[in-house]
Amino acid sequence: MDYSLYVSRRAGFEKVIFIIKHSIEDAFKEAIGDRIKKICKDLDVEIAYAYQELNELPEGVELPAGRTKPWGTGQAVLACKEVLHDCIAENLPPCPTDGAGNACCVFRASNTDATRS
Repeated sequence: MDYSLYVSRRAGFEKVIFIIKHSIEDAFKEAIGDRIKKICKDLDVEIAYAYQELNELPEGVELPAGRTKPWGTGQAVLACKEVLHDCIAENLPPCPTDGAGNACCVFRASNTDATRS
C-alpha cells in the first residue's frame, strides 16, 4: 500500500479513501490507517473513510436472504459518494484483506494529464 500511495501521488493523485465496514473501523485504523496517515501527511495526500454496508442498496434493490458478503466494487464506489467530490479519475487497486471486510483505495487526481496515459 505504501508504494501505491507513493506512485499515485507522483501521478497527481491527492486523496485516498479507505472503503471499509463500520464494524472493522477501529481495527483497520489501528492496523493500517494510523500508519498510512503519517505517510499521507508526508506526501500531502488527504485521507477519508467511506463505509460499505451490506444493506445500503439503491432504491428498489433488495438484500437476498442469506447474503453476508459485500457487493463489490460498484457498491464500494457508491459508498464514496459523500467523500468523493469533483472526481476526475478513479484508480481502484484492490487492497488485500483478511476477510474482515472489503477495503480498497480510491484516489482522486488533480491533474487530468496524469490520468490519461
